[in-house]
Amino acid sequence: TSDIGVTLEESKNLDLKMVPGWTITKDPKATVTAGSEDCYLFVKVEKSANFDDFMTYAIAEGWSELPDTDGVYYMVFDSQDNANENEMGVAYSVLKDNQVKVLDEVKKEDMTALSEDTLPNLSFTAYAVQLYGANGTKFTAEAAWAMVNSN
Repeated sequence: TSDIGVTLEESKNLDLKMVPGWTITKDPKATVTAGSEDCYLFVKVEKSANFDDFMTYAIAEGWSELPDTDGVYYMVFDSQDNANENEMGVAYSVLKDNQVKVLDEVKKEDMTALSEDTLPNLSFTAYAVQLYGANGTKFTAEAAWAMVNSN
């Protein structure tokens, strides 16, 4: 119910050509809108079933992995905590070096067997949940994520 704005953007028209051993630019960036309430920013990373057969990636610095939840990472935006360095209005890269890497062992026959429907896919969704409850108690990341899943 808090006033929190979130954006998730990625460059268009990237060269997504798969060549074994090459890196491909993929640059999703998540932003908490300036002036939003203190919050958790979550990014859910979803891979197609065959993604790991073709590519690999790493999550950028600054994200924490949500325990016991595959593919969910978060940042904390807390104006009350002087040690918190995350800033609203700043776009944070989700992937390390804004890239994915095609595995060296991928063969031509592996790639020619792919169709438009079976291409490896990596998708991202951003969510935000207020950091503090009505009584000023700080939610845990797990409790905040549970609120996402209850809606």
